[in-house]
Amino acid sequence: MFALGAAFFFAVYTIGADRIGKASSGLDGVALSVTIAAVVTLPIAVPQLPRIDGPDWWLFTFSAVIGVAIPFSVDTIAGRITSARIIGVLFAVDPALSSLVGFVLLGQAMSPQAIAGIGLVAVAGALIVWFAKQPNPVGAHPLPPK
Repeated sequence: MFALGAAFFFAVYTIGADRIGKASSGLDGVALSVTIAAVVTLPIAVPQLPRIDGPDWWLFTFSAVIGVAIPFSVDTIAGRITSARIIGVLFAVDPALSSLVGFVLLGQAMSPQAIAGIGLVAVAGALIVWFAKQPNPVGAHPLPPK
């Protein structure tokens, strides 16, 4: 159930990045999205704040910028210059590339479950490509109904 929920919301995120990228002139859509996500997760996050020690705040802030702000901004920019189909392909490559880097640079072995997960993400990326709207070429008009 959790995996299906995660897959559904990742598909929504992918299509949302495409639409927000095309609908906004800057990164204002990203700012609004991150603000909404922060408000929604506030009830879970606030009780955990006392567990963060002084030096850990720098790590917390760094991970927020590297793990949230930069990727969301890049995804939105990608949505502006390309389509959900291309973004889906790029997202499908992420776990395979990350696993390869982990294996080559860090010597991390992959479990059969991790390999299956990578396969499922690749299938999800293929489904995004399959179901996303095919953009019309510039100047092309859709065919009239018969």
